[in-house]
Amino acid sequence: MEKQAYKVWNASRTKKICVLLNKEMDNVYENIILEAGRRYFINFTFLYLGRKYVLSFLIAGSKCLTFVPAIRDERSRKMMLNGSALCLEKDGTTLDSDDVIKYFCNEIFMLLTNEEFWVPAQSNIEILSISQADTITDCSTHTLSLSSSILDDKENTNDDQENTNDDQENTNEKEIKNVNYNLLWENFKIPWHLLPKSAKTELENESRKRSIISKVVNIVVEEMREIKNHIPISAFKLVAKKIINKYPRTFQDQDEDNEVFGDGIGTLVSKLVDHNNYLNRPHKTKQNSGNSLKIKKRKVLIARAGCPEWEASASTSVEPSNELENYELDNSEFTDDFLTKYLEAHYSKQRDFLNKLIPPTVHQIKATWPVFENVKYISLHFHKLTKTNLDNFLTSLQQKSERLVNYAIQQKYIEKTEENLSIQALKFFGNYFKENLSEIFYTFEENTSEIEIANKITINECCVVELGSIPWVFYQKYAFIKCDTFLQAVTIMFGLYFILNLRYPRKTQVFMEFLQRYLLKIHPDSGSKSNDLAVKKVRRFVNKLKDIP
Repeated sequence: MEKQAYKVWNASRTKKICVLLNKEMDNVYENIILEAGRRYFINFTFLYLGRKYVLSFLIAGSKCLTFVPAIRDERSRKMMLNGSALCLEKDGTTLDSDDVIKYFCNEIFMLLTNEEFWVPAQSNIEILSISQADTITDCSTHTLSLSSSILDDKENTNDDQENTNDDQENTNEKEIKNVNYNLLWENFKIPWHLLPKSAKTELENESRKRSIISKVVNIVVEEMREIKNHIPISAFKLVAKKIINKYPRTFQDQDEDNEVFGDGIGTLVSKLVDHNNYLNRPHKTKQNSGNSLKIKKRKVLIARAGCPEWEASASTSVEPSNELENYELDNSEFTDDFLTKYLEAHYSKQRDFLNKLIPPTVHQIKATWPVFENVKYISLHFHKLTKTNLDNFLTSLQQKSERLVNYAIQQKYIEKTEENLSIQALKFFGNYFKENLSEIFYTFEENTSEIEIANKITINECCVVELGSIPWVFYQKYAFIKCDTFLQAVTIMFGLYFILNLRYPRKTQVFMEFLQRYLLKIHPDSGSKSNDLAVKKVRRFVNKLKDIP
């Protein structure tokens, strides 16, 4: 009996099958929907049985359907083309009768569920032909379906990101170019229905168990991979927001004050990305020099992290007076108002000076802009640069110290002493992250020579040096800014890492990243003064601090 082939795609154009029906068959509409829904399922089921029970491959027939309810699993459900309505793939025209379907039999049909709608594909889409089966066996007098392929795509994106999703390409994958995936991700629905009832109950009770979070991450990533394997970071962020909107207490990054930590999605996005990368193994990341960040660009990202006013436009302020130009180191008489005017007059020039690819030395800074030796001016410049008040550093530390120190003593991270609570808290942070703070905090006798100090200091970045009873901030192993107290010196040191475009020292980067995000709540949209692992550790610790009484 003569057959007619009908091409049927799903709404996202990622699953494609071919259905064969007898040309003279009635109820073409219903049979196309029926066969599209069960063709994938039946073929996969018997492949599965073939592996598990070492049975020979069986061609789907009407008698085989009795096995379907007994062996259905989650993966087979994903492979089906579900739907109840047909339309033309090219323009969305509704197909509502057998006569219309037969007339358009050479066109591509799209099968939609009640919740789906037709979305136009972008122009110049390259369509790959459906692979043909080696043999077609007519074991039923009614219908047969051909084997087909799920087509993954090769992403065409220029997202600047350090995760490896977009760089990986499987040469065995088939492509669909220029598909509007942004729209697909926007319409992506979280598969909550795949979660066990016990997991749903835990989520409703605002549980933060790792097992529950991991289960959600695994299910969501598996569902996202039905669209494509190499998923852009923008898609993970979009999906993470959808998850957090439903269960914020479980998935959102918050500190113990219930304030959102950064954009609130960092930890969840990281888990989604990591799991997808794991599933993409053993394919190794390609070293694509064309897409990798150049050294210069990477340095700029590090320098700009958390600094919205990093690249200032030319100042429109009044020309500085002679008094401003003749600024001296002994500047205690200058008021905040005076320094504010000085900042407005010179901020643009100072940023140009500090943002050079080859940064100025401490001696050049002191000679060209001695105003940077003023503690008040450091705070003003930091505020202009980051839109954050540097004074909040010490204020926040003092407010949180008592609770954190009590916890640290109970957990034996530190011993109980009469030392200042804020200083004890800093020691707790260092001990928790297993970082040696002696790389950024030094103590010397008052009469120690500069040469001895320089030989003891192990980093060129900023550090705090207590010279006798006087705390200093050193830069490039030279005395830079004199402070009144140790905690003030710590604050100024921290501010200088932003002002001078410095990366955090490798051995204390988690500690510094924690101070930045926890005390000053500076969460850069891109770039960081530490590495990705440090940021992950900080997020985990902040989430843990919420549970400290």
